[in-house]
Amino acid sequence: MSENQPQPLDRFDLYTRIADAMGVADYSTQIIHYTSSETLERILETQSLWFGSTVQMNDTTECDHFINEILAQAPALLSDAGQLLLQRFIEQLRPAIRQETYISSWCEYFDEYPDGRLSMWRGYADEGKGVALVVDSSPLQHSRMTPQKIDFHVYSSKVEYVREGHAAALAHDYLQRISALPEVNAALLNRMNMAVMLLAKAPCVKHNGFDEEAEVRFIYMKGLRRIIGQTLSEETIHTLDPGPNEKAFFVLPLTNYPEYGFDLRIETVLKKVIVGPSADKEARAEATRKLLDHYGLEHVPVDISRIPLR
Repeated sequence: MSENQPQPLDRFDLYTRIADAMGVADYSTQIIHYTSSETLERILETQSLWFGSTVQMNDTTECDHFINEILAQAPALLSDAGQLLLQRFIEQLRPAIRQETYISSWCEYFDEYPDGRLSMWRGYADEGKGVALVVDSSPLQHSRMTPQKIDFHVYSSKVEYVREGHAAALAHDYLQRISALPEVNAALLNRMNMAVMLLAKAPCVKHNGFDEEAEVRFIYMKGLRRIIGQTLSEETIHTLDPGPNEKAFFVLPLTNYPEYGFDLRIETVLKKVIVGPSADKEARAEATRKLLDHYGLEHVPVDISRIPLR
């Protein structure tokens, strides 16, 4: 490569500049996951977290609009050099993102509101008979990202809520902001990295009717990683109920990842378990206490949600 040709930016430097242009921000330092008692037991038994496929989700309309807008506008808003190659690259990403993306959904959690959200208890925790897991999310924040962390195969992001039909406008706004960065247009590799970061935002766009959830999503994009040539050997997809009702899940081992700077062991990240507010909550709290103790989590407190549930 000659001295006059534009050089690709360092990946972490490019990530930081694009993330800042997109307004990527930290979320709460604790997050909460509402689920059933059976799922909690499975998490403890397998020491893993299961991510559901976006194919099986019912709230992806805005995600699709966002992707379509990126596909339509990204090449035109950037410089002409390599435009056809960039267009082909982005087109490859559409089915990969839509069909090979897996999500674990959490919500922001603050100690000032210790009982959780009634709508979440009803919708995701067995009508209030389940539990909610509160974990430390501080190492996952954008402000604590490092060059080693950006290579981890799972990332997290706050959900962006938009009114119906406004996802395309959001995508256009992101494109305008990023295309104004001279670094992005300097080299084709930079533009491809831009496309990856933009499209990685798509699974985090939802209708604003869900905004009370204050959702944070953990995302594994198998298709995107396959296209950009990142390893898949250690990343496991499980299927249940083979046939027309087959469901696919990505399984994330909850272990220490020193090469990436993440310690995701349950005993490290789990801060407390809240028992749902439905009937017999004291008995269910006692059962939850015994379950945690069985797995060596005596240090993790068990609280009871006092939300009035009728």
